Amino acid sequence: MENREHLLLVEGNSEKHVLYTICEKYEIPEVFDVEVAGNNEKARSKFIAEIAGSKYKKVGVVLDNELDQHVWDSFSTGLTRYAEFYEEPFPSSPLGEALIIRSNRKNLTYDDFGIWMMPDNHSKGTLENFLIQMKTGHDLLLDFSEKTLVALEEQKPRIHLYKPVHRNKALVHTYLAWQENPGSPYGLAFKQGAFDLNHHNVKALADWLHRLFADEPAA
Repeated sequence: MENREHLLLVEGNSEKHVLYTICEKYEIPEVFDVEVAGNNEKARSKFIAEIAGSKYKKVGVVLDNELDQHVWDSFSTGLTRYAEFYEEPFPSSPLGEALIIRSNRKNLTYDDFGIWMMPDNHSKGTLENFLIQMKTGHDLLLDFSEKTLVALEEQKPRIHLYKPVHRNKALVHTYLAWQENPGSPYGLAFKQGAFDLNHHNVKALADWLHRLFADEPAA
């Protein structure tokens, strides 16, 4: 990992490569390191540790929005202990706009920070929900992928092995299995046209990255 001024935390490698593709598309300056935390809980813990006394000037985190209110309250409490050093209060709910909170520079130890909740800061969901929103001209293929999962799930006795929490992951991988280049990783699938890099939610994520790390909107 190169030592850059800023840090972006993500849950897994899939998020990392999707973000790299978006950064390339929208010419976001390479001024931040991207670190894979491993899961939502580890990303939240690492994020709180990094904004208080890290070597970085700005810290962002991309999280799946699967947090119950009590989990968000605990996360919020971990951040609000530093409230006097920030210009705005921390929100009481994970749903809303993509978050950027600037340090008031009363104590230069504390960093500007930002939080993006997958898929769109308004809905519950994961990276896979974000990708499903980005379908391009392949609506029929995605619809057929959904029908295939429904047919599979109706089989008695049960023959599918994925858990309900992983259903959208199964849907996206089924959809990608039927592309011209079957089974491409998410970031590469974006480049190959399986998902729409011009979708407004992709642009919104790019804008958030620009505003947090480059202090300007995406082109």
